[in-house]
Amino acid sequence: MEDKENKHDLLMKRAQVLIAILVGVVTLLVGVYNAKNTIFAKKGQGAVSVLVQSSKRQPVAGASVELLNSQNARISMAQTDLDGKFEKEKLEAGNYSLKISKSGFETEITTIAVDPGRTTDFSLILRANGSPMQSAIEEVGASWIKTVGTPKSKTEEKGTTP
Repeated sequence: MEDKENKHDLLMKRAQVLIAILVGVVTLLVGVYNAKNTIFAKKGQGAVSVLVQSSKRQPVAGASVELLNSQNARISMAQTDLDGKFEKEKLEAGNYSLKISKSGFETEITTIAVDPGRTTDFSLILRANGSPMQSAIEEVGASWIKTVGTPKSKTEEKGTTP
């Protein structure tokens, strides 16, 4: 009887070892598959196109544009072209900060989101240096001058309607 028990115990031990090896191999394969998809997966890439203009809607050429990732590390630094444009392709999808500056203008910092497979179009107005009130007065004043400077007809000046 001891012989049968020993053979039975030996077979059981072998079966347990075989099962443990199979479970280990399956776990290893699943782990490698998940790691491959996590580490080597291509995240979606997108692009950003920025138009920088003055408060008078004129392009601002030569403005310094810094592109920062979510940890505020600089990804790119360039200047706007003659049309006030800055473009950056092959950006991983996510949120970025833009810091745009130019002598004679106030520095602007803004956040943009880059979506995979798309170009994020963004336009930004740089205000001229000076107090915020002065910049606002300049903007409102320009439109007010256009309105006030429009000549009235003679009937409007007299306060009568035709």
